[in-house]
Amino acid sequence: KKLAFFFGTLSGVFWGLDYTLAGQVHTLLITMPFLVSMWLTSIHDLGVAATIGVVQPKSIKKLKELKAWQFINICCIPLLGGLAMTMYMLSTKTISTGSAIVISSCYPAIGMIFARIVLKESLSTLKVIGFIVVALGITVIASDSVSDTTSSLTGLVFALSAALFWGLEGVIYKMVLNAGVSANSLLFLRKISTIFIFLPFTWAVIATVNLNVIGLILLIGIIGYVADLAYMQAFKYSDVALAMSLNITYIIWGPIFAAVLFSDYMNIYSLIICA
Repeated sequence: KKLAFFFGTLSGVFWGLDYTLAGQVHTLLITMPFLVSMWLTSIHDLGVAATIGVVQPKSIKKLKELKAWQFINICCIPLLGGLAMTMYMLSTKTISTGSAIVISSCYPAIGMIFARIVLKESLSTLKVIGFIVVALGITVIASDSVSDTTSSLTGLVFALSAALFWGLEGVIYKMVLNAGVSANSLLFLRKISTIFIFLPFTWAVIATVNLNVIGLILLIGIIGYVADLAYMQAFKYSDVALAMSLNITYIIWGPIFAAVLFSDYMNIYSLIICA
């Protein structure tokens, strides 16, 4: 379990740094339409894939050893992640961003349930208690921030849908890793899949993005590689619920990095609530 805690926490720290730096790069853009955001995500993942190609080229050659179901499942991960992010962004249009973040971040609890169904992982008493606490927390937040209007209820559904898709994404990671696929091979195919899926839909916005921004995003992809690899290692040494729960600490590390590196305002009470 020590390795699980180490890698899970490491993934949270580096994801927090990755998201903070990527967020600052986004501020360099004059406009930030949805398609540009998707395109920059593809460029970021290209940076991750390129890093794997440099540090672990053998893992790319191993892709030809994948079975058909493994290949298909890995290629489905970007779709789930993309749908999750889309649902999250849609939810922020009708409910507060803070509520959307907290509700969508319950994906470890959802992943735990699917891991029990699909992977037959055990449900300890602490996990059940944790799930109940999450459910109660969502109920309180939803009742406080969601009114009876159709639009706000729709926002709640979108936020919960984001958590659902992210939870399923983690279960697929664990299932593929359990089958003996290396973390680097999984990550490379997952990132390349993102590029092939998203870039065709966002090709028209390339001219609106500065080359310097593209270069910075590619470099941040190196940090993203460390974060993703640590996340995969956390899955290797633990169950789905623990790996996801440690990874999600990025919502704490992100504001800390933003405050230290860019002097952003940090609300200590929000950090305590996230913790």
